[in-house]
Amino acid sequence: MTRKQGDDFVINSAEDWGQLQETLYVLQNASLMRQIKPSAASHHKGKGYCPTQEQRDEINRFWLSDFFRRQRGIACQLLPAFRQNAV
Repeated sequence: MTRKQGDDFVINSAEDWGQLQETLYVLQNASLMRQIKPSAASHHKGKGYCPTQEQRDEINRFWLSDFFRRQRGIACQLLPAFRQNAV
């Protein structure tokens, strides 16, 4: 956002902030970056690890359950405020 006076600033959600912090941690961690470099190179060559369909299904189930858990948490946080402001 731009201020009339002072420095500009950015507003992020807590989730986005956490993801940025995690990314920064990984980028600053030399050991992790040494592990990522060959993996990224093999991926770009099309020779990286490819999970089985069963493994992909498991990953998707985990991701979806986590996604819906977070959505329920957000809804539970917003519902009292919504009820309070409802006419």
